[in-house]
Amino acid sequence: MSSYVYLLLEPETKRPFFAGTHTSSSAARSALQLSKDNFSELLNSPEADLTDLQQSNIAKLSAQNGVDQAPEDLYRVIARDLRSPAHAELVRNALIISWAEPGDLGREPANDPVRFRPYPQIKGDRARIEGFDPKEGANGNVASDAGRHPHGKYFVYALLDPADGKVFYVGKGRGNRIANHFNQAKNLARVSDQTRRKKKLERLKALLDQGHRPIDATMILARVDDEDEAFLLETFYLKFVFGPWSLENSTGGRDSDLFRAHGDLRHRYGFEIPAERKGADGRRIKEDLFKGAGFDRLLEQASKALNRRITAEGHPPVTFSTPGITGAGELSVNTPLVTHLGQIKLMLHIRSAQTGRLNCSTHPHGRRGSDISRIIWQELCRLHELGTPQEIGYRRDNHFNPRVWQGEHLAPDIDTLVDRAFFLYRVLMTPLDQQDRLRKEAQARLLTADAALD
Repeated sequence: MSSYVYLLLEPETKRPFFAGTHTSSSAARSALQLSKDNFSELLNSPEADLTDLQQSNIAKLSAQNGVDQAPEDLYRVIARDLRSPAHAELVRNALIISWAEPGDLGREPANDPVRFRPYPQIKGDRARIEGFDPKEGANGNVASDAGRHPHGKYFVYALLDPADGKVFYVGKGRGNRIANHFNQAKNLARVSDQTRRKKKLERLKALLDQGHRPIDATMILARVDDEDEAFLLETFYLKFVFGPWSLENSTGGRDSDLFRAHGDLRHRYGFEIPAERKGADGRRIKEDLFKGAGFDRLLEQASKALNRRITAEGHPPVTFSTPGITGAGELSVNTPLVTHLGQIKLMLHIRSAQTGRLNCSTHPHGRRGSDISRIIWQELCRLHELGTPQEIGYRRDNHFNPRVWQGEHLAPDIDTLVDRAFFLYRVLMTPLDQQDRLRKEAQARLLTADAALD
């Protein structure tokens, strides 16, 4: 059983007017396909509690001529393959209260709406909600509710800049979770290097230095009693309501593949377009998840920026492929380069739609591509005194993925990605008898992790 949350769209304006849930028994295929019978069931269901406008719009959808299958342009799936109808109902309620203006998706759910922060207090007036937002402790930090809040021991929260109200982080927790962020920010010099690199702490420290109180930089988005529900809502707010790529979060949340991305209303495999969960269809679902989050446009921007660097040095522009799923399932673009030792592909890619971190590498190209790739990197390592290719990131499949650009050192933005890719381009395309002028830079970039962060 798989449960879905969807929005119905007005036939003329395509504005959302109703949020619903649906459960499917298909174990192999993912996607919600509504029928006119589903619309008729809504009209006859007292539980739907439809407004007059919703009844009128759904009656229009039900009366449309043609096949029984409802056209895909009349609805959009927001969450797919949820584990239970209860989880779908939870997301639906959050959608109605926190994502839409009051009344836009009908009446508020009959269950206690105070579990979710209303839309006006998220997008407009962010005044504190007494009894819902945390209190200020005696030490000036956010007070702990000790997991005993009447609306749920777990909370989903946002950190924001009090000056402009812009949210920059979404998380979930209980007890002292929020206060711990501010304690770490106050003592940033004492925390571990890995913790110190978290950008949200730098933002919080700057806000504290400006005199803002912790409770003014905090708002609660939802409160629930179950941790799985807290994880689910964290991902809903992070990916669909705010959009992770505008936040300082390092990932898109747990099970982010099950949610539509913020601002994306195109038809997507696994959401409205039926697709098998595995095999070739599974790759289509994965590709659409990347594209729904705008990562195809991100790679296109990066390839254009790289070409500007290349042509500014007097070289002809290169031609990149269109973004697509390759290799181990990353979204990538690539261009063949004709080096002085043979052809090789330069690739820009995003490994995970969850983290959105960027990287660049080289791959074999054409006949004897693996042999040529191996020869190229053996010679470059010899010329630049880098050790063996394997020591700096050359893999068994003959892909070169610099070891110092992995893990926490993946490129955090387009500028860093383009800078690294342009370095690889220069190393590959510089004549062998002129490589000595790149030796110090190659050693700094490929042998030390700190240089990878510059």
